[in-house]
Amino acid sequence: MKIWHTPRWPATPPGAGQLTRYRMEKDAKPEFEVLAEKLAHEVSESILDDLVHELVSRTATAINNGGLHEQLDYLVQELGKQELTRVLKEMYEDMILTEKHGNPNEDHRP
Repeated sequence: MKIWHTPRWPATPPGAGQLTRYRMEKDAKPEFEVLAEKLAHEVSESILDDLVHELVSRTATAINNGGLHEQLDYLVQELGKQELTRVLKEMYEDMILTEKHGNPNEDHRP
């Protein structure tokens, strides 16, 4: 029968200073967050709006360039199957009405 014993550790375990430093670094805000907060406070809260729009636009372009199935995958993920079905039905009905009665937003004057 093997007897297990607990090793005796010094009062301060080796590397304790490193662990404390790691915890402080982990709890500290990342540099990008500090910079963004400074910009928002000193310039404008909407300072990052253009960057967000640009990145979302790139994502939308990639999805649209991926074709119908890429678009459907994205729309199902965002809306769910039931809501997407409802929206597509509404779009289809609007299209049929427009074909029958013309677009009410178009100017039909000669």
